Amino acid sequence: MKTFSIITLLSALLFSSCSTNNNAFYDKVLSDFGVRSYFIALDISSSAYNGRVIIENNDLYNFMNKTKGWDKKRYSSGMKKILVRKRVLKINDTDLLKWKFIQVKEITSVYLNTNKGANTFIKNYFNGSVFRYEVDFDEMHAVINQLFYWKIPVKFDNVSGELLLDN
Repeated sequence: MKTFSIITLLSALLFSSCSTNNNAFYDKVLSDFGVRSYFIALDISSSAYNGRVIIENNDLYNFMNKTKGWDKKRYSSGMKKILVRKRVLKINDTDLLKWKFIQVKEITSVYLNTNKGANTFIKNYFNGSVFRYEVDFDEMHAVINQLFYWKIPVKFDNVSGELLLDN
């Protein structure tokens, strides 16, 4: 009985710790409505494309506001549910381009670099907190997607236009 209780307690602590970290991450990225906001990665479904996309938070908010009438409070809670539960967002084909949804392609080099762990991955693609631009846009988009998966927020700097890690 004691073993079961300890395992249950440890599982509950681990789950609540992960949940707290996830909530803090989602609260942070979903509350940034600046001109240059954090990237959000999610799955979408349309007749033209089904799969992973990245989009800046402010663009995603504007999309949800115009198409569904969500205010910022409803947006933050609704998007958090979609992201935490890994739900697919259904959109129209015209919305894909109009609202700046960027399709994420599977890039072999990014996939191979993920196997080295987050720290090595970051060192490979970033010089400190600034992205190294020796790769094409498809690879950069795949990197942003992977960082979002790891709950590491990134966005373009308002002044320099550089892609930055948020430490």
